[in-house]
Amino acid sequence: NEMDHQALGALIEDLGFGIHARHGTFASQKDILPKMSVEDKNLFQRLSKYYDSNYLSTIFAPLFPVQSRNCLWVLTKERNYEMRKFPNLRNLPHVWTSSEKWRERSSRLMTFAQVFSFPQTKNLGLQELIPPRV
Repeated sequence: NEMDHQALGALIEDLGFGIHARHGTFASQKDILPKMSVEDKNLFQRLSKYYDSNYLSTIFAPLFPVQSRNCLWVLTKERNYEMRKFPNLRNLPHVWTSSEKWRERSSRLMTFAQVFSFPQTKNLGLQELIPPRV
């Protein structure tokens, strides 16, 4: 199960954390090649003569965190209300993960947050985060 980048960012901010930085750790070439500049593509072509695709996927991933399949998130305890990077999770209209059971897994995430007493989730009902079924 891989959670959608935008949905994970929204959840992180909804739980009250700030996002300091994001770094891709592995990216599929089909996702990053269209986003590359001409210079990036030239470098990619040159390196592909020497390195296999998995290695290149890890080398270029930090440059494309949004397109990366795996991402390292650097969080802060301080929420920055004026500089939110993502919309509220409840406002995202699409499926959040690669799993068909995304609603149930989302419920578990909120339960985890409430069990560990993140103060910003104490009075937050799950129905406020999960969009209605269509």
